[in-house]
Amino acid sequence: MERKLEEEVSNSQAGFRKNRGTRDHIFNLWMIIQKYRETNTSLHTCFIDYSKAFDCGNHEKMWQTLHKMHFHPKIIGLVKSLYEGQQSAVQLEYGTTEWFPVTKGVRQGCILSPHLLSLYTEEIMRDVGFDPRKDEYDEPRLQGLPIRDLRYADDTALLSTTTDGLEKLIKAVKEHSEQKGLHLNVKKTKIMDIDKCKKEARIQIEGEEIERVKSFEYLGAGPSIKLIAKGLPLSN
Repeated sequence: MERKLEEEVSNSQAGFRKNRGTRDHIFNLWMIIQKYRETNTSLHTCFIDYSKAFDCGNHEKMWQTLHKMHFHPKIIGLVKSLYEGQQSAVQLEYGTTEWFPVTKGVRQGCILSPHLLSLYTEEIMRDVGFDPRKDEYDEPRLQGLPIRDLRYADDTALLSTTTDGLEKLIKAVKEHSEQKGLHLNVKKTKIMDIDKCKKEARIQIEGEEIERVKSFEYLGAGPSIKLIAKGLPLSN
């Protein structure tokens, strides 16, 4: 299953993968920012926050994702068996509710859970669509390759060189995420306009404007990202 996971998950996803980690994407973001600073070109980044991503993925749609990615039926059956018959109840102040079936979310503490979520978000980004020949979302490029997103599990950074491209990308991600039961937390989602941007990205979701920030703690690298945004080098 590990080999199949590696085949299906794109390089944009660094979470829970062999020889990959948060440093990879911190460095990638640093490289992109440095390049666009040097060329005096605008760069806009949106740091997506999902509301309880590990608790909201629809089980049936997860199995559909595994089928679409051509996982072996025995593997799909084994994964489904871990989730069949799950029930839960809620403890209230004056008693406990009736038991009800659990039809969404991944199992807490299960080693498969982060991988299932990675595959789920991978399909979301595939549904968003990406054609490197069209630059549909005005993606920045690094070494000639377009980079639309950087992901670590459900932590997602979206990138565009224009405000229109970023807005289009955010709305596409929102639409396809909601189709699979995942919802953006607008209050915790942030936009950072990097350095030489001539036009600030003012983007609304359902009437609420996404907050613009001067710095962001990306994958635990808050101080480093502050230095990057100011055009200073990373410390050793």
